[in-house]
Amino acid sequence: MRVTVVTGGSRGDVQPLVALALGMRRAGHEVLLSATRDAEALVRGHGIGFRGSSYSIRDQMTSAAGRRWVAGSQGRPLREMKALTALTREWAPTVARDLLGLAGSADLFVSGAMTVDAVATLAERDGARHACALLTPFHPTRDGVVAVPPLLPGRVHPLNRAAGRLTLWTVAGPFGLVGQALRQQLGLPPGGRRNFIEAMLHTPSVLGASRVLVPPPEDWPNTEVTGDWPLPIEPGWSPPADLVQFLDGAPPPVYIGFGSMSMSEQTGSGPAPAVEAMLDAVRRTGRRAVLSHSGGALPLGVLTGRPEIFVVGDMPHAWLFPRMSAVVHHGGAGTTHATLRAGVPSAAVPHVADQTYWGLRLHALGVGPAPLPRHRLDGRSLAGVISELTGSVQFATRASELAVEVSAEHGVEAAVRALGLADADRARS
Repeated sequence: MRVTVVTGGSRGDVQPLVALALGMRRAGHEVLLSATRDAEALVRGHGIGFRGSSYSIRDQMTSAAGRRWVAGSQGRPLREMKALTALTREWAPTVARDLLGLAGSADLFVSGAMTVDAVATLAERDGARHACALLTPFHPTRDGVVAVPPLLPGRVHPLNRAAGRLTLWTVAGPFGLVGQALRQQLGLPPGGRRNFIEAMLHTPSVLGASRVLVPPPEDWPNTEVTGDWPLPIEPGWSPPADLVQFLDGAPPPVYIGFGSMSMSEQTGSGPAPAVEAMLDAVRRTGRRAVLSHSGGALPLGVLTGRPEIFVVGDMPHAWLFPRMSAVVHHGGAGTTHATLRAGVPSAAVPHVADQTYWGLRLHALGVGPAPLPRHRLDGRSLAGVISELTGSVQFATRASELAVEVSAEHGVEAAVRALGLADADRARS
């Protein structure tokens, strides 16, 4: 079967879909992955066919609209959604044109949340199947453990489902723009929020999340929670020798990094505020630390005069995190799962979108303190989080316990089966 996987966003959005594509290929299918042009090396490095979009996520994140979304809306949900709508409106027509170029490429299209509406239209036009591969919960539920957001946390109640419907209607504003643009380019009525909501609710979906983090609610008949989709380390990869030497020292360092979120803070005139907070927190705690290079704001390697700090670029979390004493991250879905698999205490510094949800789930599971919102981040508050993480036997014990559970899940294989793409399913078709 020909399968076209459509994804976008940053590396954290693309990486799990590459893992899923590898699982589909192992099951004997011909797989093409469409993503932003920034992802070409990642996708091709794993031998998956690639179709690059004509826009760049790095360019978008460092644009004025991207900076307003991440850095200008922190702690202000309404402003965040308005900024995301403005950002999406800039590139929706481009993404729609790129999607039209995929017409006729698949017997099965697998979309992400931001393209579910557009790909539903494309699949219907082609007479192809369509499924959705999600990395965070989108479907409303009465379950207050899983609901986004829960009006009554921990309780099963209709109000949680009502809040979820309202959230879905809200995100349909920016997320439905690509579908509207595609229908306009096809000469069809553009539609509106309802198109996105109907596509999200009625498209068969797999959720690449651990059941430890997202226990499947009873009222999700159309969504399979499969376990996460970790990407194997690229063949032939080896860590830098100077990093290995740094890690051989004692005690194990703390990792601090905020992924692509930090791109929006680069000004070209000195360290970004998040970088200054990292450096100050390391000084305050006296800990050794591995820092993300924050979109290029810091030189790679050991900082001059700061031998307790090592700065890394893109680095396989599956290799790096188990060598840490704790991890402080932005709360992206993929990073959250990587910390659980590593069995180390972790805490989130949420910037936007679903990151607060994942940070709260980590805290609820007992592997770290409550999330530290980005707009409250400074050296003192970050030092407090690091001290809590590294000083708690309970966090460390719980993290080790959950690592066993999460690592026992086989999310990619479960997703391939749920999509009807496993060998046995093909043999019956």
